[in-house]
Amino acid sequence: MDKKLFVVLEQGNKCNTDLSIEHKNQFSDDYCDWYRLNWKNDTNDKLASFYEQNIVWSEGRSLLFEKVKNQYEYYIFIDDDVKFISKTNLTVSEEIKNFLETYHPLTGTIYGDNWAWNTYKNNIENDQKDAFPIMGHDLCCQIFQNDFANLMFPVYFHGSEKSMWYAQYIGYKFYPEKCIVLNKVEIKNTEHLPHHDISKTNYNNGLTVCNNFANIIINENNKKEFL
Repeated sequence: MDKKLFVVLEQGNKCNTDLSIEHKNQFSDDYCDWYRLNWKNDTNDKLASFYEQNIVWSEGRSLLFEKVKNQYEYYIFIDDDVKFISKTNLTVSEEIKNFLETYHPLTGTIYGDNWAWNTYKNNIENDQKDAFPIMGHDLCCQIFQNDFANLMFPVYFHGSEKSMWYAQYIGYKFYPEKCIVLNKVEIKNTEHLPHHDISKTNYNNGLTVCNNFANIIINENNKKEFL
């Protein structure tokens, strides 16, 4: 069976939101699908495909990937509070399709209104490139090619902060020109709420997560570079 080009994988704890409905409509086509995880195990969320409880953010992403593993060429993980806006006369899904088929990224993201672009915002907007390489970016939207996703999941060290920086580092270290940002679509963070189970001690343990990954890096220069 031929794989569809991409799937958008969303997680959240609210029910039947306007944004989730919008995402479902945007990413239901003959070349893309959309699935949602409700991590509060709230079955009133009729848009959700999967339900789970007592998990942190990275566990949600691992669960989503496991549910649809090897069924698509690309996996796009998003937080449920991001809004997609096309900068062209094409739809969001059409622009993403063209981006994936043209640039064949290993990993990457979509340009948006978050901290990752603060240093480069003026250059990005003045250059008006369709796509450009990046070393690191906000995790609210993260793209993985299938083979790379199989190496990066399940998440190495779980948490709700910086827990997938390792994947950005590995991708950039081996294939820096294949870590690419799509700039013909924009994403906006409509909320800034943490996803965590307060009973878990590894919430917001970004420093611990990074140190755990650094500890398995053999080369000392690479270890220092990552940290």
